[in-house]
Amino acid sequence: MKLRTWLLITYALAMILPLIAGYILFAWISHYNQQQTVDEVLLSKLELTTVERVVNDPALYQRQADRAKVEALVNDQRMIVLYDAEGRVLFNPSPLKLFESEGAQQKIYENLYQLKRNYKTYHYRAPVLVNRQVVGFYEVIFYRSDWQEGVANRTWLVVGIFSVIILSVFSAIFWLSNRKFTYRLQNLQQQMLAFGQGKVIDKPKTKPDEIGQLARSFYQMQNKIRDTQQSLREEQQQKQMMMASLSHDLKTPLTSIRAYTEAIQHNELSKQEQAEYTTIIIEKSQYMKQMLDDLTTYATLQSPQFMMDKVSVDGEEFFDMLLSDYETLCQERQLQLRTRNYARSIYEVNPKQMMRVMDNMMMNAIQHAELHIMALVAEQAQAIQEMPLSLHPYFEEELLYVVVQNDGTPIQEEVITQIFNPLYQADLARTKAGNRGNGLGLSITKQIIEKHGGTVQIVSNDVVGTVLICALPKGE
Repeated sequence: MKLRTWLLITYALAMILPLIAGYILFAWISHYNQQQTVDEVLLSKLELTTVERVVNDPALYQRQADRAKVEALVNDQRMIVLYDAEGRVLFNPSPLKLFESEGAQQKIYENLYQLKRNYKTYHYRAPVLVNRQVVGFYEVIFYRSDWQEGVANRTWLVVGIFSVIILSVFSAIFWLSNRKFTYRLQNLQQQMLAFGQGKVIDKPKTKPDEIGQLARSFYQMQNKIRDTQQSLREEQQQKQMMMASLSHDLKTPLTSIRAYTEAIQHNELSKQEQAEYTTIIIEKSQYMKQMLDDLTTYATLQSPQFMMDKVSVDGEEFFDMLLSDYETLCQERQLQLRTRNYARSIYEVNPKQMMRVMDNMMMNAIQHAELHIMALVAEQAQAIQEMPLSLHPYFEEELLYVVVQNDGTPIQEEVITQIFNPLYQADLARTKAGNRGNGLGLSITKQIIEKHGGTVQIVSNDVVGTVLICALPKGE
C-alpha cells in the first residue's frame, strides 16, 4: 500500500472512530435517560396518588389548619407546598420562596395538572375545589437525585471509556506509524551510515511503497557506486599498466636510437653502415611517433567531452579510397590482397577516424597473415554472399559491415576476450619480426566504431583464420 493511501486511511480512522465511539456512548446515555424518565414518571404518578388523598382536604387551606399529615409526607425525595386561593404560601417546609407576592395569583394558575420536568425535579400543581370554587392549590415536587447520580456516574464512565478509546486509537496509530515510518527510516539511515563506512549492504526486503522504493533506490545507488569505484580502480590500474608499458616501449627504441647515434658520431662506420643505422633511427623514431599519436587518440576518445563529428560521404567513393592504399604494402610482405566494396549508399562517418580504423584493421591483418588477406565493405546480403557459411550468423542485421580477414594462426579464446583492452598484445610469437604494434590499435578501433553507433567483434578459428567485423549504421 502506498504511504499516501495509508496516511489517508489512518487519518480517516483517527477522525471517524472517536466520532463513532462518541455517538454510541451518547446513544447509551440517551437511552438510559429515556428509560429512567419513564420509570420516574410512573413512580411519580403513583406517589402523587398517595399525596392527593391527603392534600385534597379543603380544611388544610384554612389559615389555622392542622397540617401534620401533610408534613408527614415530606421527605428527602419529595416536597409539598400549599397555597391559598390567592396564591399565597400556606405550607412550605423549605425556606425557599416559590413565588413572589407580586403576580403570585397569575403564576399559580400556570401549568396546572401538568407533571413538569427539569434537570433536578418534577413539579405538579393542581387546585382544590369546593362546589366548583377554588379554595387553594397544592404543589408536589419530586427530586431526581437517583437520576442525577446515575447520569453523573454514567457520564464519568462515558468519559473514561471515550478517553480509553481515544488513547487506544492514537496509540495504535502511533505504533503503526512507528513501524511504517520511523523504524524503517532509521534502518535505512543505519544502512547509509554503514555504507559510508565501507560496509557491504545486503539487498533489503522492501514493501511496495515510497520508503520501499527509496530503499531499493539506495541499494541500486550503492551497486552503481561500487561498480563505479571498481571501474575507477580498474581504470587506475589500467593507467598504471599503460604508463609502465609505454615507459618500457619507449625506453627500448630510445636506447637503440642513442646507441646508433653514438656509433655514427664516432665516425668509425662505413657509409653503408651509417646509412643502415640512419634508417634504423628513422624507423625507431617513426615507431615512437606512431605510439605517441595512438596514445593521444586513445586519450581523446576516452574523454566524455569528445564528440565525433560526422559528415555525409558517398559509400562507393569513400570506401574505395580507404581500400586502395594497401596493395603495395601487401606485395612487399608477399601477401595476396583481395578487396570488395559494395557500399552504394550515403553514410554518416568521420572520414579521418574511419581512415584510422581501416589502417588499424589492415596493419593488424598484415602483421599476422600468412598468405591471404581479404577486405570487404558491404551490407548484409553482399556480406553473406562473400563470406564463408560459418560467418553468416554474424551478419544478421541490415547494417554496413567492414570486414578484414587474414589466414594467420587463430587467436586463442582467452586472448579474444582481452584483445580490445588498451596496450594488450597477443603472443609475440604470432607477430612477424619487425611488425610488433603498440597494443592500442584495436582498442582505438573499437572506440571509434562505437562512437559511430556500431559494434566490433573478432572471429578466429582454423576454418576462417582471423576475421575482424565492424558493423556500422545502414546508409540512406
